[in-house]
Amino acid sequence: MDRQLNNWLKSYIYFTRFHEAQEQFHKWTALTVLSSAVNRNCWMDAGYFKVFPNLYVLFIGPSGVGKSSSSGLGIELLQSTSLKLNIYKDSITSAALLKFMSESPIQMEIEGKRELKTPTLLYASELGNLLSLRTGAEELTLLLTELFNKTGDHEDRTNSRGNIKIVKPCLNFHGCCFPGWIDERLPSISLRSGFFGRMLTIRASSKRHHAPTTILGENDLILRDQLIADLEVVGALYGEMVWEKEAKVVWQKWYNSQPLDFEALSDHIEVEGFIARKPQFVQRLAMLSSISRKDSDLIITIKDLEFALIMIKECEIVAKSLGVQTQDSRGMEALKRSIRKLCITKDTLEIDLRDVMMRVSKHMNKKKLMEYIEQLHLEGFASLVGRKLRVSLDTVEHLIVKNSNKLEGSK
Repeated sequence: MDRQLNNWLKSYIYFTRFHEAQEQFHKWTALTVLSSAVNRNCWMDAGYFKVFPNLYVLFIGPSGVGKSSSSGLGIELLQSTSLKLNIYKDSITSAALLKFMSESPIQMEIEGKRELKTPTLLYASELGNLLSLRTGAEELTLLLTELFNKTGDHEDRTNSRGNIKIVKPCLNFHGCCFPGWIDERLPSISLRSGFFGRMLTIRASSKRHHAPTTILGENDLILRDQLIADLEVVGALYGEMVWEKEAKVVWQKWYNSQPLDFEALSDHIEVEGFIARKPQFVQRLAMLSSISRKDSDLIITIKDLEFALIMIKECEIVAKSLGVQTQDSRGMEALKRSIRKLCITKDTLEIDLRDVMMRVSKHMNKKKLMEYIEQLHLEGFASLVGRKLRVSLDTVEHLIVKNSNKLEGSK
């Protein structure tokens, strides 16, 4: 079967354009879905091991911003295909996950040969249900950490369970959680296990618009069918992926520029883990960008690499915020309150950066302010345009009562 869409990722983003969640949630959901469809069928040769494009993705944001609804939309699309794939949702213990995967190998016919693999997607619409004292958070995160880079079979030997073998596992993870849950509820040993060092975290604090009141049109339903059909074609791809000549030169130059001493870069071990694995993440994202294209031929171009570098930059900023101290968290909240007050006082959604700096100068310097503003942009709270801070309407509309019509007009 031939592919119908020129670029699966771009088509998915267009399909979800009416959904209220921020676009980055849909973009990362699409990457997770694409990765799950590919599983171990495509890889890059890294000399001592193979790089597969599986991902661990986590959405962080307050209730109501569309974390689970956006991710669930992609999971539903994946489930609508005829692909052979194990999907496990929400609460599970490490023992149950081992049992589930060991009993769920999938037989595939590849180049005329039958082969057993265990492609699995673990989906947690609420991470607190997955990683809790009841499910054994420490043991489960250690298992997920072990399975992230597994190239061969996984064997588990314990006195209670005996010998358990998972044949060629390829685990993708997609989860959602509240911002404060990580520090408040997740045991520190789980953070130190390297779990978050393997996680691509995406954060948003607002919706991009209200939920639609109209149903999808005929063309959107046709597009949905095309997305499903192309996923099935992607699931049938097989082979080694290689860099295009120009992309390989840029990749090697970027790779050689990466640090060798990770402890010197951060006081937080989860950030160190992310930085150490950043080249792996870039490779995986570039692979998925290539696979998304109809004309890919398993060749990774310079555009695929550029896409991966942009996407990983967003995750790096959020990863660093995972380890921030409480004082920094309070500083971010104070900045948000100041911005909201300026919007109300000046009756506008565009604020001079100078006014913001004057209001917060007693609490933070310019460098810290710009770091916070970069994070606010990723959260969909506000973005810097020239010397003005353009604030999202959703950021302040719940504070507006009498002036709502005027504020809407200044959007």
